[in-house]
Order: sequence, then C-alpha cells, then structure tokens
Amino acid sequence: MNEPTRNARRELRTGWARAAGLRLTERDAAILFAVGRMRVARTSDLTALFFRSVEPARDRLRRLFTAGYLDCRAPEVAGENCYLLTRKGKDAVLADHDVDPDALVCVRELPARHAHLGLINRARVLFTLACRVDDAPFQLATFRPEWELVRVASPAILGLLPDAIASLEARDGRGVHVAIEADLSTESPTIVGSKIRKYEHYRAMRQPLYGVDVSQVVVLAYGLRRLRALARAIHTIAPAASV
Repeated sequence: MNEPTRNARRELRTGWARAAGLRLTERDAAILFAVGRMRVARTSDLTALFFRSVEPARDRLRRLFTAGYLDCRAPEVAGENCYLLTRKGKDAVLADHDVDPDALVCVRELPARHAHLGLINRARVLFTLACRVDDAPFQLATFRPEWELVRVASPAILGLLPDAIASLEARDGRGVHVAIEADLSTESPTIVGSKIRKYEHYRAMRQPLYGVDVSQVVVLAYGLRRLRALARAIHTIAPAASV
C-alpha cells in the first residue's frame, strides 16, 4: 500500500484528535496562554515551564497541535519545534479565563527575527523559573517585550527601546524593574555599550523608561568570547552602569 501523503497524514492525526475529544486541562490552558504571550514558543521553553522532562512535553504538545489549539513550525531540519497559538487556542483560553484578548497574539508564520524573539522568550522563561524557587525574594509581576512597550511610549522620543522589561515585586512590595537586551552578535560591542550608557543616563536622572524606573540591565548573549567583548565595551563606555 502506498505511503499516505503529508496532507493525508495530517488529516489522519487531526481526525484522531477530533475523535478522541481532547479535553483541555488547566495546564493546557496555561500552555496556550504562555504561547500566546511569547508569540512563538520552543519545545524547550514549554518543557522548562510546565513539564519535568521533554518526552511528556512533546506528547502533550503534539496532542494540542493535532487538536488545532497550536500550530507548529520547524525552522531547522534538525532543530526543535516552535509552537504558535491558533485562533481556536486563543478562543479556548478566553472562554474560561478572564484574560485581556490583546495579551494573546496569534501569528501564522515564524517572524523574520525569530532567533532574536527566541532569546527574548528565553529571558522570560529564566525570570519565571527563578521566581518560582522556594523562598525566592521576588515574584515576576510583568514581563513586557518590545512589541508591548511601544504601546506605552514612542521609542523615537525616548531614544531607547529595550528588548523587554521584567518587573519584579519584592515581599515588602518594593518593585525592581530590569531591562533586557538580547544580543545575537549583529551589533558591535561599542553599539551595545552606547545603549547601556543611555540606560545609565535614565537611571542617574531618575527618569522613567516606559512607565517604570529601570535600575538594572541584563544582557543575554551566546558564547564566552562575545560576553567578554561586551563586558569590555560596557566597562569602557558606561563604567557606572549596573549590568
């Protein structure tokens, strides 16, 4: 018998999910919400947030995909899957949870700068996991990526657009706001250092940045060599900055 075509195989999977009557759990709703907030979520991100190991994660994500709640893309042949929230998935979250519809984003394809987005999302995951630890001194109040920050103020006026701002809340109610720069080695260390100097200017002048007082900057980059180059440039250009 001939091997089913790709479309036929997808129809078989979809038909199985529909016949099985997949029932969404609270964890499923949390997964869909997270994907909608991140725009694109990798398997490793969702595994770290919601599962103890990768195999159960792959199985549940496959079920959510075949049931039509998530879409899936593979940017590289040997790379991990990237999941996108579908309209069906968004409607499922909104039906049972009091969520701002604008907070969940459905995209049809991977954005052109999906690697940069992936690093921003990795920062979100790391902050979330750090705040989940028992006796953690802070809780993650909000994580606003760049596409949400531009709704608050114009980057052209401020002269600076962080890749994200993580707002942390201490047990005593004190807020700490951290700007995040996701570096993929597309800019020279000098340019990154100049950005950090602008952050330091806002901090020193006690001027709010996108509605909050940013006190620290976290720079994410790949590779020890790149990190050292960035550290040298930042130390030279903005020696007083808290990075």
